[in-house]
Amino acid sequence: MTGAIVAMAITALSFGLIPAIEAAGGTGMIGTLTVSQQVCSSKSGCQWVGTFRARGGAVFSGLAYAGSLPPGDGQGSVIPVRYPGGSDQVYALHGSHTWVFDLLITLAIGAAVGAALWISPLGGGPVNPEGVRAALVR
Repeated sequence: MTGAIVAMAITALSFGLIPAIEAAGGTGMIGTLTVSQQVCSSKSGCQWVGTFRARGGAVFSGLAYAGSLPPGDGQGSVIPVRYPGGSDQVYALHGSHTWVFDLLITLAIGAAVGAALWISPLGGGPVNPEGVRAALVR
């Protein structure tokens, strides 16, 4: 159980779950993203990248828009977004569900690690000579 919780925590941090939840909760800087290009990789798929300009004047380059761009937007578009910090992602001001996908990935990986630990010799307790866990034999 502890291993699954640790795996979920590590996954949450690596997938940017915390900033996504913060953005969904309305925290972070509000501003605009000027979309400059679409960057694709075999590891993370394609993302639209651009320059974020906060209402207070701060500018951050190379931030990626989390999720799909609004219909009709593309290179050169200026989109209102929220930047919670802590990652290289900006999020839609309203209706961003990116955190749901990140949460599902986190739970799936945590469950897989928990199951692997449970069926391994580390997680199941004593095993009788036939290789069956004592807790399962009655």
